[in-house]
Order: sequence, then structure tokens, then C-alpha cells
Amino acid sequence: NFWGQVASGAIFNGVYQPAVFDPRTHHLTPLGTLGGVTSFGFNGVANSINFFSDAVGYSYINDTTRHAFLYHRGSLTDLDPSGTGSVAYSINDFGLIAGFASNSSGSAQATVFRNGSGTDLDPVGLESYARDVNNRSDVVGEYLIPDGSAFHAFVYSNGVFTDLGVSGSPEAVAYAINDL
Repeated sequence: NFWGQVASGAIFNGVYQPAVFDPRTHHLTPLGTLGGVTSFGFNGVANSINFFSDAVGYSYINDTTRHAFLYHRGSLTDLDPSGTGSVAYSINDFGLIAGFASNSSGSAQATVFRNGSGTDLDPVGLESYARDVNNRSDVVGEYLIPDGSAFHAFVYSNGVFTDLGVSGSPEAVAYAINDL
């Protein structure tokens, strides 16, 4: 983020858990967990941190299911408490979070989370991932096109989902978007 804080993880008591490193103080802050640990000692990771030091990522709730989380002012919140699996990849400075949540059939669906609720962005419903969100609330990621043959990059802006598929390219993924 602007302050140089790094969203990641570290090993605490033998388990890899979400954490944030602050290079100004050389302090590593464990963010907590949602309770689960995989068979190989992994609980989760922080994927992104915004200007206000809010971090997002995922933490396992048991040994196989992971849920997206928000770390805000010292508290870790499950963003998908009744869901079957989710991940938060990015958070903007206004608290909009990009990621995915699994639907009832277990397929990942590009999702934005805000104020405790998620909104599905995928117009097709096969499989998709929202990878980044900028401070204008534009979201990018990839989705499986209707015939299921390839993933195409997308941008979601002002309520409009736009396929960024490139002619002649079988697949494309958008991982990041800036504010311009």
C-alpha cells in the first residue's frame, strides 16, 4: 500500500497464517484465522492491503474449505460465512473487495464484497474470478465463455460487464487495473 505495508503470511506456532509486514517498524502482524488448517499446516494468506491498512485474503474454516476475509481495525471478518468457499484478491481504498464466491454447484463466481454482502458479476455463471478493483470501482478478472472453450478477460465498470477477449487469442486474464 501507500505506506509500504505488505500483505502476505508467516508461520506462527507451526501454521502458515495471514499476516501484514510493516517495513517502517519491521513489525509482522498476524491477522488471525477463521479456524481451519490444512493437512500441510496452511491456514491462509493476505492478498491485498489498502491505504487504510485494511487487508483481505482467505483463511480456511476447516481442513478443506477457505473463506474470504476482511481485516479491519484489528478484527478479522468472514466475508462469506454461509458460503461453500471464497477468496478475496483485492481491496480498494473505499472498501470494495474483489474475489470470488462459490455458487451452489461449487463453481467460482466473480464477486465483489461490500458492507457484509457479496454481488455476483458473472453474466454466464460457468466460472469466473474478480482479480482486482481500482479506486474508481472498476473490476477486472476472467470468466469462462459460454461455450466453455476458453477464459476471457473482463472489466466490470458502472454496472456493465465487458468481455476483453482478443481476436485470435484463445485465452486472456486480467490481473490488475490502475485508477486511470
